[in-house]
Formats: sequence, structure tokens, C-alpha cells
Amino acid sequence: MTDLSKLTRAELEHKIKVGQRLLAAKKAANSLIGFSRFMEPDPNFPDDVTKSLYSDQPHHKVLAEALEKAENGTLLAQGIRFLCVSLGPQKGKSQICSRNFPAWYMGRDPKRNLMLGSYNDDFAREFGDDVRTIMEKPEYHQVFPMVRLRKGTKAKDHCATEAGGKMNFVGRGGSGTGKSADCFVIDDPIKNAEEAESLTIRNMVWNWFLKVADSRTHGGSIVTIIQTRWHEDDLIGRLTDKTNPHYPEKMAKMTMYINIPSIVEDEQLAKALNVPVGGSIWEEKFPLWLLEMKRDADPRGFGALEMGRPTPPEGDYYKVQQIRQSYYRSMDALPKNPRCYGSGDLAVSDSITADDSVLLDWMLDEHDVLWLLPVCHWSKKKADATVDEIINLGKNKWMTFFGEKGQIDRAIRPFLDKRMTETGCYFSVETFANVNKGQASLSFRGRLNQGKVRVPVFAEWWQRAEEQMLKFTGSGADREDDFCDALARIGQGLQLQVRGDNPGEIKSNVIQIAGSMKWAYAQYQNQKSVAKRKAARGSF
Repeated sequence: MTDLSKLTRAELEHKIKVGQRLLAAKKAANSLIGFSRFMEPDPNFPDDVTKSLYSDQPHHKVLAEALEKAENGTLLAQGIRFLCVSLGPQKGKSQICSRNFPAWYMGRDPKRNLMLGSYNDDFAREFGDDVRTIMEKPEYHQVFPMVRLRKGTKAKDHCATEAGGKMNFVGRGGSGTGKSADCFVIDDPIKNAEEAESLTIRNMVWNWFLKVADSRTHGGSIVTIIQTRWHEDDLIGRLTDKTNPHYPEKMAKMTMYINIPSIVEDEQLAKALNVPVGGSIWEEKFPLWLLEMKRDADPRGFGALEMGRPTPPEGDYYKVQQIRQSYYRSMDALPKNPRCYGSGDLAVSDSITADDSVLLDWMLDEHDVLWLLPVCHWSKKKADATVDEIINLGKNKWMTFFGEKGQIDRAIRPFLDKRMTETGCYFSVETFANVNKGQASLSFRGRLNQGKVRVPVFAEWWQRAEEQMLKFTGSGADREDDFCDALARIGQGLQLQVRGDNPGEIKSNVIQIAGSMKWAYAQYQNQKSVAKRKAARGSF
């Protein structure tokens, strides 16, 4: 044992620093914040482990604590498989969650497998490069002296430890085939506001999460999702919002969601972060006056990005509150003995530049409440294919089909008459002249506002339809309004209808109408035959 009394002051200070470093390295092996600090020593004080370039703020400690519970199995023991964290831009979430955590996770057990996904391959590979750099630092080897990366695995999207563990870094949409994950980290699967506004991209993210990210895991795996909330229908929204059409109830029960807003509103969180209620989570870098200025300039954007509270647009012509009060959630809710109709906005062309055709199947119940049915044809079709869809939807059910006069008369009337005869499927067809879109939609909007409409929130197409309704202005200048035009036909059609007293009588009337149409057509065919025979006799 060294006699400390015989050491010089310099030697004693050196031993103290060595001891401090050993203690700091031991702490780093068991603490994600300790690890983050240890990996970024201050170059101005290279021998002082109390100095670090990593600025650990209280909200970083909240994140670190959750990630530590993910790593050590505490969350799984509590039945939590999905850890979701939302935090505003530039608040340090990627540094601790997607760079430091993967390196620390593998150091804790180099036999494990980890995958990290982000919005594209390049960004994911940047994370891979950063994680590799951390694991090759001398400081890392002081914390985890037995962990080494296998030689020859220099790719930015893949690396392996000598113990057999693997890390893979994939972009959104990457297959992940043949790879497995004890931990799957997802960092910002949506790049920006423009991507967030695209339902196609949001669906792509969701499908990738279900078919790739979650399919690479097993019963003992943990999935962490760290993101800025660009949209209410993002990945976290679908996992945690009960009103979302995609809400997976069983997954949701295994999900923990931590939202850390830039301005603290919750008293419990304020206490945990040691900031006043109404204060900034990082006053030094993001002072309250700056956050308030951003909030005043763009309240809705600030709510989404900085507060983790994205909200749907209020809607211009159709209001979100009225739409969402009209939801029904299963086929069991449908009324008995309804009157059935069809409506459509037709663009009979399969050209890539053509508008979509929308065919709606709907009904009125005994209280005159309008129910949109979950069957909707919404695609680009040629005239004959559109007619077949109209016939198939209306067969033995519709009383009337409502459409725009020009679309019907110019494009499909001959095909429709012919197919009715061939199939024996008859219903009346009412058409309306093309008028101002807002004016044409007034009747449907009025009925919606009165609570006399029900829409199938569980239908695959509904989310797209709702977004179009919320963007609809009725000015005629809307880029996409085909679904809203089909709704307008419903409203115009309802103005022509008089409610019957007995659904049974109505059904009987439909049969009589169909029979009379058949009789009329038979008479017409007979007249053609007589005329043809007369013409034949006159030709001799």
C-alpha cells in the first residue's frame, strides 16, 4: 500500500484524479447521464472528469431515467413494451436517445441486438456513424473495457461487437429482413411539416412500424419512439389517441407516453424539472421570452412542435367538432329498415392526371338521420368500370342515385341504361346542374351541423375523407374536393326527397318502380321489333 504521506503534491493530485476517473467510469457504466458526460470531456480540462461539454438538463435526466428502465427490463416487467417520448426540436433528444443510448446499451451487454430507424437511410446512417465513433473512443473503453467492435464491419448502417451483438441503422421503409432487435429505437420517423401533412407518408410510417420495426422484435424486446409531434395522426398519435381510427387497443395498453413540453404547464412535471409552472424547460438556451414569441407567431405550430400537443385544423367550410361528433364505430350501429341511396362525383378516366371518382353508399333512418356506409369507391376509373361499380353498389338496394348532370349525361348514361337492363338492377337517377361548390354543399353542411349525419370512422377511406373536408373552402379553388363534391350530391338529393311514413311501403314502392321500368323497357323492345318487321316487309 502506498504511503500517501511520502507522495509529492503533484503525485497526490494525480492519484486523486485517477480515482475520480475510475469512479466516474464506474458511474458511466450504470448511468446514461453519467455516460453522456464521460463521453464528452472538456478539452480545456482534460484531466478533470467533473468538467464536460455535455450539458445535462433536467429534462435529459427524465429521458435517461426512462431509457434506463427500458434497458434493465423494468418497463417490460410493468407490461410496457413501447416507450414513446415527445420533445421539441433542438432539445437534445437525439443526442441522448439515438447516439449515447445505443452505445451505452451495447456496452451493458455486447451480445444484444439493436436496430435504429429514422425518416431516411442517410439520416439513420449518420446515427450509425456517430454511435460507432462513440464506441471507438478511449473514454468508452475505460467505461466498458471488455467491449470491442468486430474488425471489418465498417459500414455506417451496420456494425457488430466481438461478443456477437449487432447494430443496424435503417431508414423508414427499409426492410430489416434477416435482422432482429432486442431494442428498436425510432427517432423522428417524419422529417418535417410537409411530410406530416401527407396522409400517404403517415400511412407509410405506420405500415413500416407494424411490418418492419415491430416484426423485428420479440417478446423480450423494447421499442422506443422519440419524436417531435408534427401532426396529431403521427406514430405516437396512432398509438395513444383513442379517437384515432388506427388506435390499436392491445398495443396501447403496453405503451408509455412521456411528453416534455417546452413550457411546463403541469405542476408535477415542473417539480420534477425544478422549474416554475409556466417556465421554460431550458431557460439558458431557450428563454421564456423566445418561446412566447414563437407561440404568438404560430400558436398551432407551437402547440405541435414545442408542446407535444398537435391539433387538427378547425376546418373552414366543415368544422372538426361537428365531424367528430358524427362518428360511428362499427357495423352494429347501423339502423334497421333504412332507405338506401347512392351519390357520386364522377371523373370517368383512368389517366394519371384525371381527378378521382367517388361513389358513396348511404341511407336514411326512421329519424331522418343520414348514415354514410363504409363502402366507398374512390379511384380513377373509365366509364364502363364506373358504371359496374354503381350497379354493384346499388343492386337491390338503392332507390335513387344522385349525380352531376354533365358527368352523367355526357359520360355514362348509355352505359348505365344498358347495364341496368342486362343485370335487372333498376333505380332512378337524378342529376343536378353544376353550380357553385359551396352553394351545392349547403344542405349537407346544414344537416351535419344539426347532428343528423353519421360517418364510419373505422372505414379505411375515412381519414382521407375527413382531411379533405377540413381543407374544403367551397370556393371552387380547392386542389382536392372530389369527396366533398360527392357529399354535395347527397345534400342536393335530400332536398328532393320526402320522407315516407313506413319503410315497408317504401320498399314496396321500389319494387313497383323497378317492375314498371322493366315493363317500360319490354314495351320499348317490342316496339323496336314491330318496327323492324314492318321495315322488313316494306323492303320486298
